[in-house]
Amino acid sequence: PLPFYDPIYALLEPQELQSSVNGNIKTVYCQFTMSPKELAKLSTNEALFPRVEVQLRCFNTTGDIRDIEQADAFPFYCYITLNDLPVTLPDAFTTKKGKEPKRESHPVDITHLVVNSPSDAPYTMRIVWVADQRQWAVAVYLVECVNAEILRNRMVNSHAFEFPYVTMEAIIRKRLGGGDDDEVAIDSLKISLLCPV
Repeated sequence: PLPFYDPIYALLEPQELQSSVNGNIKTVYCQFTMSPKELAKLSTNEALFPRVEVQLRCFNTTGDIRDIEQADAFPFYCYITLNDLPVTLPDAFTTKKGKEPKRESHPVDITHLVVNSPSDAPYTMRIVWVADQRQWAVAVYLVECVNAEILRNRMVNSHAFEFPYVTMEAIIRKRLGGGDDDEVAIDSLKISLLCPV
């Protein structure tokens, strides 16, 4: 799960994109459905929070990935359509000269494609990629998109965030060092770039 997205459930469980040693172009078709109630919750207004989105996620499954959260990653030579409408994948960038370009690591919002497609039939996704020795998986999720303010309010209102006055005072005194020089004690702090607050 990503910090700005609360998963509601999977519309399409992860589907494996088979690897190949030949570098062949492969095509896979996947289908998912949505009820009218689910469709009514969707919002394409990016200024609205919280909002419900349909997200396409792809990740590399090569090696032992059990119990390890995977970053979003798309094969570079990849083309995806939803009901024959092209899906815009993350931009590609080159990290080193002579290396295969990589795509930005984030999920793809396909809500606008779902909303603009007829809802009486299953949504058909076509994935075309150049298969290599890496294995990939693709999935579609219904998620609630939140912003930093919503996450901050959740954190502040959670019981884990409550410190008794005496405990907080002791932490502050320890950090200040408590000596005559009133120097701030040097400390280290680990942060995650995924943490929005």
